[in-house]
Amino acid sequence: MKKKIMVLLGIFFLVLAVGSAQAASSPPGKVYNLKFSYHTPPKASLVGAYFNPWTAEIEKASGGRIKITQYGGESLAKSKDQYDATIAGMCDIALVDANETPGRFPQLEFDTLPYIFPNAEVGAQVYWDILQKYAVNTELKDVKVLGVATIAPSNYAGNKPAQKITDFKGMRIRAAGRTESWIIDALQGSPIEIATSDLGTSLERGLMDSCFLSWSAIMSFGVKDVTKYHVECNMFSRTWMIVMNKRVWDSMPPDLQKVFMDCSGPKNSAAYSATNDKITAGLKGAIAGSNKAAGKPPIYTLSKDELAGWKTALLPVWDKWAAEMEAKKLPGKAILSDINSFVQKYPVK
Repeated sequence: MKKKIMVLLGIFFLVLAVGSAQAASSPPGKVYNLKFSYHTPPKASLVGAYFNPWTAEIEKASGGRIKITQYGGESLAKSKDQYDATIAGMCDIALVDANETPGRFPQLEFDTLPYIFPNAEVGAQVYWDILQKYAVNTELKDVKVLGVATIAPSNYAGNKPAQKITDFKGMRIRAAGRTESWIIDALQGSPIEIATSDLGTSLERGLMDSCFLSWSAIMSFGVKDVTKYHVECNMFSRTWMIVMNKRVWDSMPPDLQKVFMDCSGPKNSAAYSATNDKITAGLKGAIAGSNKAAGKPPIYTLSKDELAGWKTALLPVWDKWAAEMEAKKLPGKAILSDINSFVQKYPVK
């Protein structure tokens, strides 16, 4: 009798295991309809240069088994809430800015350190390398990282002239995250935390004096029309992560997971970021033309000596970042050392 019971139990657990395995795998031909959430406006250059071709390539490579619907302009979640929205299942894929939630992804808040990347293409690859080495199994363990997007360097847009370092003293400048706050502190300005989507109205109402954004963001967030002065300084870049809900990722069969990573990862992230960088650079001309038509001053480009002065003034920001990381028992110095090594690994094109 006891032997019979053991046999029946064995059969029961075998059936249970097979049933669980079948439930965990997707039925043949199942179509995955995925929501991709991000904060950038639908007309931003990043959407046309990166998100549209990236999602189209995935859909094509999947043979129609993956469908991705984009939700831009914070239509599903605010920028700072994108990561939590992904974990909660409000969206399946999201664009996440580590700097929007200071302290949550400390090892990844280095992208806005001044003059750290030579361009977006190199920046994307370096950020991916650091992410894989330090954060993918710790700070990002709750999601699957698909890729990154490094946008073009930030330039000055404001209603006060800013050609010399001393011009920033007392200026109210928008800061997105702690690193940008330190930059503004080093410039002797007053950092103000304002959501990206509110920049245009905040500048128009005089709630702030200026901000640092890429030419694309200056155009797409309505900053161009409400600012008088623009300075090409290429101060820092921003890198955003493209992450997927872990449960959704685990539910997909290996062949569809491969489709995602074949279309994503470091090389594709770098290529798409480079394309967007070129498009963004072209927008400088559009802003210059708009300024001329509106009777505004032309875009000012820093001379080599002026640029060197800005870089020197902002070097303490690197030291502060590393020191704060080390105080938290995190490898700040090692990360900066790796960044310098990784930058050298990728040729500037």
